[in-house]
This record gives sequence, C-alpha cells and structure tokens, in this order.
Amino acid sequence: MRLLLFITITSLSAILCSLTSYAGDIVTLKNGDSLTGNIIDSDQVGVFFLEYPESNEKLKIKEEFISNVSFTNEQKNTGNNTEKIQLINGDHFPCKLDSFDEENITFTSDYMGKHSVPIAMVKRIYFNNKAQNVIYEGPGKDLSAWTTTTNDWKLKRNGLTTKKKTQVAKNIDKLPDNFVFEFTLEWTGDAPRLKVYFCADSINISKKLDNYYLDMSSLEFRVTHYLKRRFKTLGYHSIDPKIFTVPKGKVSLYVDRKGKKIILYYNKQKIKEFKDIADPPKGSGIVFHSLQRIGEGVTISDIKISTWNGGLIQDLEKDPERLKANDIITDINGNPMRGTLTGIKKKNGKFFVDFNIAFAKKPSSIPLKGIHHIDFRRGADLEEIGDAARALKISSGGLLSYDSSQMVGDKLIIKHPIIGEMKINKSAISRLETNEIK
Repeated sequence: MRLLLFITITSLSAILCSLTSYAGDIVTLKNGDSLTGNIIDSDQVGVFFLEYPESNEKLKIKEEFISNVSFTNEQKNTGNNTEKIQLINGDHFPCKLDSFDEENITFTSDYMGKHSVPIAMVKRIYFNNKAQNVIYEGPGKDLSAWTTTTNDWKLKRNGLTTKKKTQVAKNIDKLPDNFVFEFTLEWTGDAPRLKVYFCADSINISKKLDNYYLDMSSLEFRVTHYLKRRFKTLGYHSIDPKIFTVPKGKVSLYVDRKGKKIILYYNKQKIKEFKDIADPPKGSGIVFHSLQRIGEGVTISDIKISTWNGGLIQDLEKDPERLKANDIITDINGNPMRGTLTGIKKKNGKFFVDFNIAFAKKPSSIPLKGIHHIDFRRGADLEEIGDAARALKISSGGLLSYDSSQMVGDKLIIKHPIIGEMKINKSAISRLETNEIK
C-alpha cells in the first residue's frame, strides 16, 4: 500500500524541495505555498489526494488548508448548454432547460447531469446562451502567458500586481467584433491611475498602432481612439471622488465594433456610452498600463472576456418592486414584459414559454429564440441562503458554492446549498477557491 501523508502548513517546505517543475493541477495553500501534480480519487470528504512526479507517494491535503486549486483543463463549450441559470445566492451555470412548472425548474448539462431546483430559488434564466460564451478568464496560474515591460509585475492571489509605472499585455485569441471586457481593480492611494488598452493592433504600445484605451484617474473616466498617430477622444465622464472611497471596483467595457460604440460600467452602474465615427481598431491585444504614484500599488484580477450580442439589457435590480408581483421576460432587443409564467412547452420541435402578460386578454406563447432572459418574481419574505465557504468555477463560465468536496473517479462531488449533491466532471472545472467575496 502506498504511504498516505497529511500535509500541514509547517511540513510543506520540506516536500516542496523534492518537487520538480510539472504541468498539472496546482494546489495553493493559505500560506502562499503551492504543489503541482494530479488530483485523484479521495476516500474522504474535505481531503484532496495529490499525485506528483518522481514519487510513489500520494499526498493527503486537508481542504481547510487550501486557498485555491487551478486545474489544467482547457475551456470547452459543446454548444449543448444553451441556457444559463442564476440562483438567488449569485451562483450561475450554463445548462439546457428541460421544463419548469409552478414549483420546480428541471435542467441538464453535459458536465453535471440532470437536476431540479425550486423556482423560488431561481433569480434569472438566460436563453440563447451560445451567443455569450466566455473567451478568456485570467490572469492564469503564472506570468508566462503575459508580456511585461519590466519584472515589476507579480502574480499574487490570482491577480496581476505592481507598485511601478509599467505595462503588462496579452493577445486574446479569436476576439470577436462584439465582446465584454471585465476586470476587478484594487489600488492603494486616493484613486486608481490606470490606462487600459483594448482592440490593440500590437501589445507593444510604444509602436503607437491602432487601439482604444480607457483612462482612469481621480478626475474622470475617458475613452480614446488612437488612430494613425492621432488621439480622438470619444468622450469623458467627470466623477465624484466618493466613488473611490472603497479602493476596489469592477470595470466592465461592452465593446461593439460593428456598431462603433463602447459602454462603460463601474460596479454594475452604467457610466457612459461612447460612440465612434471612424473604423474601429481590428486588433486583439489588451494592455494594462499602471500610472500609480511611487509607492502606490495596483492589482488587476478576475479578468474575463466574453462574446456579446450587442444588446443592452435593463438592470431590474434598480426597480425591485416590479419583481415582487411579476415575472418579467426581456426579449433579445432589451424590451421587458411583465406577467406570470405558467410553464414551457414544445410545438413542432420548438420550445415556447407560456406567459400571461399583464392586462392582456389572453395568455401568450413566446418562442425561446426571442427571449434574452426571464426574471422570476421574488417574495418579500424569501429566506436568504447563507454564504458558503468555497466556490467552484466552471471552465465554460459558471460559479457554484459549496462547503466541502470529494474527488471520486473523474468527478468532484459537492453539496450545493440550494440544489443539493452535485457530481461535476473534473474536466469541466477551471478553479476551486475560498469564497471570501461572492
């Protein structure tokens, strides 16, 4: 029988000395140390078994000591998961909708099988999910995939960080004309001072080729098109300094190169829409250029690029009263309709949603192909789901919460706070991490 070892924080250093460079699953402990190997079957909940090269031993690592696990799986999208469900606790995942009634929604997926969830626990269902696939999530497990101007960028807690005025860049494969570019920004000092280049013909900004860039400062958000050695400001938005009271925020750029427009969001709030009259840049490079003052730092994490269908959808979170009495269907053009959902049915090989529209004389059957998403009514006394200790990220785009897990065969078994036990293919998982922030 092979020797089984329990890894503790104090014994890890000795083990690391025996490891060689190896491309595999990466387990990072809460003290910052990491092990690279292959996660295999475990006979205990809350314990990972790890195989690594040049050793006959396998390690037992308690989940309570683990900060995150990065898997070597490439992102896959079979095209079968045409819907996406978002739960009331913020979890979301791609799937295929089978049916729903007044009590439950049933769905299947090619990575975790068939499940049902109470409709009261569902916040939203997105349809036509194939048009909103994740292209890139990062920054990744190391800096090898990024080009840097200096050695001043470091990778800490899955974020790119620096205290210098310097650049880090990457080309994004198969960047479409329409996409969403998102990242989380943290800084020290009074405000962020950062330029973010995108759609760049080159990731070497000194070449001054065609690109867009967002300039963030204590005074404004400004979007510029740099074309043929000329700067064309597309617009700016003067900001209230209070917006940076919390030194962390999420930036979202909705880029429509076909429609020649860019929409900027900060912390889910729309800042401004910028329109271009020139032909948009055709490049696929992104560059982060830190301009923080000496001694101040900046960290860029949760970088995500997704395809986008070009439509802007109304944010119903600003009007929660409408959802206390109605289900709301939003069509692919962004138009909301209030009413009551009664179910889903199939006619002539196509699916339709039965919907009693408010003030309409008779119910309607709405084809799924015309629906962007459905928001479900929310009761005022709905019991909230508490935060789980950990989160699982799905390679094709998705997030699931859980407290402990076990690897059995090629599946990770978790107990989800809403859905219950779930068996998820290891090949579909990109990352496991401590769920410090939803």
